[in-house]
Amino acid sequence: QAGEGSVKLTWNAVDGAEKYGIAGYVSGSWRLLDEGYGTSYVLNGLKAGNKYKVAVDAKIGGKWKKDFSNAVVVSPKEKSKTDKS
Repeated sequence: QAGEGSVKLTWNAVDGAEKYGIAGYVSGSWRLLDEGYGTSYVLNGLKAGNKYKVAVDAKIGGKWKKDFSNAVVVSPKEKSKTDKS
């Protein structure tokens, strides 16, 4: 579950996918951040309020599809503050 400084990504299963890669757009190019087998992932270590461009890529037949057309921009929320006045 996502908490402060993180976002939860979810996606639909892709037919024939062996695994999924979480890619981030960093310094002008796409980089593989992590990989796994499920259809959700919690991306940690993010700064609240910043925007991050991420995408999920499928590995099929031993090769990454490298299709970033499903990219989204995510921004983790800041920790909620309770007004005590």
